[in-house]
Amino acid sequence: MRIKIRWIICILLILALSTCKKDDQHQILGPGIFLSTDLPAHTWFDLREYLLSRNAKITFYTQSYQFLDSASKAKIKIMMQDGHEMAHHTSHHIHADEYMRSHSISDYMHNEIYNMDSALEADGIFTENFAYPYGDFTQETDRALLQRFKSIRKIISPYANKKLADVDQIYYRFKGVRILYGCTVDSKMNFNVKEILEALDKAKSSRQTISLYCHFVNRGQAELNNQLAINYNDFIAIIEHANKLRLKFYTAKEISR
Repeated sequence: MRIKIRWIICILLILALSTCKKDDQHQILGPGIFLSTDLPAHTWFDLREYLLSRNAKITFYTQSYQFLDSASKAKIKIMMQDGHEMAHHTSHHIHADEYMRSHSISDYMHNEIYNMDSALEADGIFTENFAYPYGDFTQETDRALLQRFKSIRKIISPYANKKLADVDQIYYRFKGVRILYGCTVDSKMNFNVKEILEALDKAKSSRQTISLYCHFVNRGQAELNNQLAINYNDFIAIIEHANKLRLKFYTAKEISR
């Protein structure tokens, strides 16, 4: 009888371990695209209907929320209800490395993070992820921010004559990533849209999620700094190609979970 009980216990343990392995497999991202922008969601409000029609979700790394007017904040809430993520991009969009040369980490967290947190939380918004302005950071800010946020997004660009698809750091296979890298597809990079679409093809073929970001989507507005905007037609081509490839649109919250 004791032997039978031992066998039953062993079988139950094997089944439990098997279930755990299956749960681990659920952490695989698969073919996907993580699109983010370093601007508040209200600046993209004219694209709302198009994004909804394509089930395209964006992570909006937002700066200076406490200085926005009520109309802008209302638009942000609507975009969040559509499934887009509101994330943190500091109060004053400073260079973290320069700031830390003359300030303490306590100053940085209070002035750049917690002050904006207070305004967000007053409106019922709680951010879980962060992006550095300009991509500038220090080890000290990394340590402090990783205690506050689930993930930090940094930036990277193709190097050593690599193409966009060759930048391995912007491809992700598993969830739970705490340090994310993104490459900008703004006009300043002078990417041919074909090169961007080839990078999406790699995400599909390698069953990984690619991380790209931009600022504005430029519909020809003369007042925009074209260097910090992606051409409208190129942006549409990216969204349409992602859908054609059946890439899943992920937010930072879904990747860092």
